[in-house]
Amino acid sequence: DVIESMLQAFQEETPVTIRCNLAKTTPENLKESLQKEGVTVTPHPYLSYAFRIQDYDHLSELESFQKGEFYVQDISSMLVGELADPKKGDRVIDVCAAPGGKATALGAKLAGEGLLVANDISASRAKALLKNLEIFGIRNSFVTNAYPAKLAEQFAGAFDKILVDAPCSGEGMFRKDLANARVWSLEKVKECAKTQHEIIRQAVSMLRPGGLLLYSTCTFAKEED
Repeated sequence: DVIESMLQAFQEETPVTIRCNLAKTTPENLKESLQKEGVTVTPHPYLSYAFRIQDYDHLSELESFQKGEFYVQDISSMLVGELADPKKGDRVIDVCAAPGGKATALGAKLAGEGLLVANDISASRAKALLKNLEIFGIRNSFVTNAYPAKLAEQFAGAFDKILVDAPCSGEGMFRKDLANARVWSLEKVKECAKTQHEIIRQAVSMLRPGGLLLYSTCTFAKEED
């Protein structure tokens, strides 16, 4: 039954969901701004700062989007930031952060206090990450472009919260990206699992005693989860 419901969900068009950027506005003000632009806004049942939106031409033309007042993100991804639940003053690192969806959520929860380190091993993706953090107004943050092993050398025991949103085989993205489905293989699953284990081993050494490391993927493969 579970498999059947998952396969059925793959055939359905998912609504566009957005996360209010709490570092810049409130859900109430965002909803009002979008409605003034003719957008149909429906509160999401899972999170008070999430909405489903309809009836717009191009996101990039919406003033609230240009101001960085919301981020387009699946509710499952938003729940990762909700579970991490960083507090004001925490030191937080997102180890595999680009393009910044979860990093901007973590940064907003810090409310301008503490520190957010957002890292990605790809230089080009790290640039996109930096741009999103700037647009979203996360001032108490900086971007790094390094392998986790190098980070572990510099930040031993430094962080209250660590997010490892690990590179994966992307099975959960098949309904959005058919190209990803076409290149899937069991060998890729095993390769990703090996990489993920290494990232976790490096990341956990950066965790302070009593801290939280949150691991997430967008795959169903048990080898990777």
